[in-house]
Amino acid sequence: MLELERYISAYIWLEYTLEDFPMSIDHQARERLAQQRQHAEHLQDTMLERAEAELAADGGSQIAEQAREALTEQRLHEQQLQDNMLERAEEEVGST
Repeated sequence: MLELERYISAYIWLEYTLEDFPMSIDHQARERLAQQRQHAEHLQDTMLERAEAELAADGGSQIAEQAREALTEQRLHEQQLQDNMLERAEEEVGST
């Protein structure tokens, strides 16, 4: 009878352990998935921040380049206006 009680006790312990085992694996898997998801979100946020920083840096240099081009065009336009005014003045002086 004592041996039967040991078998029953061992069977109950084994059954209880096996019932908890899949749940602990499921729990561990869920925790691991949550960690991987958090890690992926962190990487995505980091990449987004880097892209925004690069865009801001490139955008700033791009804007500066556009400003330089606009100033160059403005100077050329002003030079052409001066040249045209000088030519007109010379023509008026020459015609009188």
